Amino acid sequence: PMKTIILYASRMTTIGEAHARLAESLSFPEYYGENLEDLYSLLLQSSKPTHLILKGTAMLKENLGTYGVSLLQTLTEASVENGTFTVSFEE
Repeated sequence: PMKTIILYASRMTTIGEAHARLAESLSFPEYYGENLEDLYSLLLQSSKPTHLILKGTAMLKENLGTYGVSLLQTLTEASVENGTFTVSFEE
């Protein structure tokens, strides 16, 4: 069965907070480096069917600027490469 995770971008007010929420909800290991490269790498390694719903992407872009855009791109690219990980965004 696919696991569905809902995250609220309004709670991701800093880069560190964004990575902390992703790490917690996606059960990342302690060695997660809290950066986009590690995020991408761990999402590619994931074999558990997971669907991530990120709500409030406009707020994420507002809070994190270009980093927020890059974060959304990283999640999208990982979902294209790894068939067990899917993502959807809601403004």
